[in-house]
Amino acid sequence: MPALAEDEYTALRADIQEHGVIVPIVIDEDKNVIDGQHRLLIAAELGWKDIPFEIRPGLDETDKKRLACGLNLHRRHLTRKQREQLALTLRQDGLSYRQIGEALRVSHEQVRRDVESTVTDVAVDLPDRIIGRDGKVRPANRPPSVIAKNMAEMRRASESLQQMDVGKLPGKTLDTKRVARLAREQKAAERGKRLARDTTLGDVTLLFGDFREKGMEIDDESVDLIFTDPPYAGESLQLWSDLAKFALRVLKPSGLLLAYSGQAHLPQVLAAMDEHLQWMWQFKADHTGGDSPRWDLNIRNTYKPIVVYCKPPLSVWWELVSDSVTGGREKGLHDFQQAEAETASLLREFTRRGGLVVDPMCGSGTTAAAALRLGLRCIAIEIDQSTYNAATERLQELREELTGDRERRADPDHQDGSGKAEHAG
Repeated sequence: MPALAEDEYTALRADIQEHGVIVPIVIDEDKNVIDGQHRLLIAAELGWKDIPFEIRPGLDETDKKRLACGLNLHRRHLTRKQREQLALTLRQDGLSYRQIGEALRVSHEQVRRDVESTVTDVAVDLPDRIIGRDGKVRPANRPPSVIAKNMAEMRRASESLQQMDVGKLPGKTLDTKRVARLAREQKAAERGKRLARDTTLGDVTLLFGDFREKGMEIDDESVDLIFTDPPYAGESLQLWSDLAKFALRVLKPSGLLLAYSGQAHLPQVLAAMDEHLQWMWQFKADHTGGDSPRWDLNIRNTYKPIVVYCKPPLSVWWELVSDSVTGGREKGLHDFQQAEAETASLLREFTRRGGLVVDPMCGSGTTAAAALRLGLRCIAIEIDQSTYNAATERLQELREELTGDRERRADPDHQDGSGKAEHAG
């Protein structure tokens, strides 16, 4: 579409400054603007970031042109030359003369004359999509649309869309959280098809299977700390009793178990653990991504308990530590993923150098990742094949990253941002 004339741009800027950006900026999944470039430029001039976006993924270049045309024509007045050039472009994209006429608000015969006056030989197939009388693009199937409230949401949605097969998106309007979840589900389905096998990455060992079976590979009284996040649902309560029995066997005397727990079944959790271990304390992990309302009780749940148990005798060797922790929100690999920074802070407090950490229900590998960064030995076990493969990928990438960092720091010729060489030690 042609650029706005100077007076039109000035009028639009004044209107936006008074009322804000009301019509969403339409972009593709790679953040290319399809409609709303002038609105976006004006918002940038004003320093605004809280502007609405609508993401249309999975469109080819022809789709984008048709969509831009449909969204613009009911707001724009074109000169004859602009109309002729646009008619030619749409014809080359595969629209019939009648469809172009409906879009440009002229007869199909006028479109024919416009095209023929510009070029004498245009031969293209009829399109499989149409532009309706209202100027909107209507493909055979309704395309998906993603609504983002601001630039931060737009970037997150774009990142999710770039990592997935957008052709599998449902033909409906989606919010950014739904898109992120669909991206995780697509990746999980792909990982679930791949073979899972036990893996050792430096001081971290990943075991695929049920901890009640694979855990038998861990020696008695060899573990300094168990850190884990079991399922919270009522049907999983038996896991807590099995976890306590496992901990009693593998923990060293005075070894600790820290486990996230839900609130609903906390009494049953504590009763199961009390049968085998010694109660020590409860930590509080504050929610940073918003609260979790329990509408049946009218309670806004703002934290998760972390129960702390000990294999007797209790021996306090650590420094004074707060019982309230938080580490941000991370859900990129799993809906129930915990924050690595939060986990690392607790491993740092309760594990001596060279200690062995075990996570018998490791999910996407947060405990193992934190241990790898801290230089701790770790054994992590996961029963779900897709989730286990996600943890393996995560740890492989992290180990490559850390190994590369160490090599760069050890290289006497490596330059930092100031131009000075970095030296190990």
